[in-house]
Amino acid sequence: MQTLLDIVLWMQGKTLLPVLAMFLLLVASLYWPGRKAKVERNAMIPLEDDR
Repeated sequence: MQTLLDIVLWMQGKTLLPVLAMFLLLVASLYWPGRKAKVERNAMIPLEDDR
């Protein structure tokens, strides 16, 4: 059980950079030039389901 606790504590300190990198990649992909039409079309899907 102590080994599992050690792994969890180690991961708490080491996951900030990968999560930040994934977030920045996601934001960059959303605002990439030429993707606006696709993003807006996908954003309208929940609203079209209500009709």
